[in-house]
Amino acid sequence: MSPDPWAAALRALQGALRSTANARMAIPLYGYPDPDSMAAAWALAEIAEREGVAADILHIDPVSHAENRLMVRALGIPLRRWTGNAEADPKYAWLGVVDAAVLDPRYGSLATVPCLCVWDHHGGDPALTGKVNTIRTDVGSTCTLAVRYLDAAGILSPGADLHVRGRPPPGAASAVSRLATALLVGIATDTDDYLLARSPDFLASARAAELADLPLFRRIHRRAYSPAAMEVFHRALDSLVVRAAFGIAWVGTLPPILRDSIPQAADLLVSRLDLDAVVVFGLVGSTVDGSLRTLDPNVDPGALIAHALRLSEERPGVSGGGREGKGGFRWNLEDASTPAVEAVRVQIEAGFLEYVASG
Repeated sequence: MSPDPWAAALRALQGALRSTANARMAIPLYGYPDPDSMAAAWALAEIAEREGVAADILHIDPVSHAENRLMVRALGIPLRRWTGNAEADPKYAWLGVVDAAVLDPRYGSLATVPCLCVWDHHGGDPALTGKVNTIRTDVGSTCTLAVRYLDAAGILSPGADLHVRGRPPPGAASAVSRLATALLVGIATDTDDYLLARSPDFLASARAAELADLPLFRRIHRRAYSPAAMEVFHRALDSLVVRAAFGIAWVGTLPPILRDSIPQAADLLVSRLDLDAVVVFGLVGSTVDGSLRTLDPNVDPGALIAHALRLSEERPGVSGGGREGKGGFRWNLEDASTPAVEAVRVQIEAGFLEYVASG
């Protein structure tokens, strides 16, 4: 009988954590927290806490999407805002990175902390590796990996008592039920309601659903759009430039709270228009954020973004990547003046249209 690879990976993770018992671990989320990253981070924090290492799930950008804010409130997900204040922030012995293989440069001093693990499901070469890594591109969600780790640790059971209980509202379900619900939302969201799911995602969902609060799952995972988000969709339609079966749309300047309307607009356009791929991008703070969506299995989102943004060149502050059907990019601006933003907008649009024209 072959050994269980998940049990072996868990033992390696536990061994490293035990070597630094009573220390702290940082789990820094990349960009705007989404269900997949938040739930996977909660799972990793639980594993760490059981080995005597306190864990903080950190974020810089706000939880912007209405569905995600409801998820945090209803499930009590234990998030902590990173301040970048050397005196106020704890000293960390480890980094744990989930739903990404890169550390947001805005975390500053955390870049010097040793990386314990990376859990991710995106393609491309990882920019960050740890002592124990689980990077699987044959799954649609990082939460799928988290479920396997929790199962190997015996945590997903009705009688389990979590160490990381979060901050639940009065009358909330048990901590393990809330964590299972979060994992279920993460899988459903990142697989586009299972349209992009693989066999491991269905199996992990079935396992999480045994303990999840299913009515609450349905309440959190209803695809509701605010009037403000609908206005962003309107901007995307107004500005849409189409070449062949490819579309690109600029939605202008958005407050951080509306950042998630960029991928929502891309989802809507590619599913409702006769297009193989769509890019929607806009200015959020001092960053140009963009999302790519495609229904064409022959399109590699990560490769398309890398070519359009020329990521093979040395481009500080510019990053991007993708997986099946989805991709995203971020262009950090040193100069957010109107002429500088317009120059970047033109450069990005030209890069994508040039790629399309080249066939």
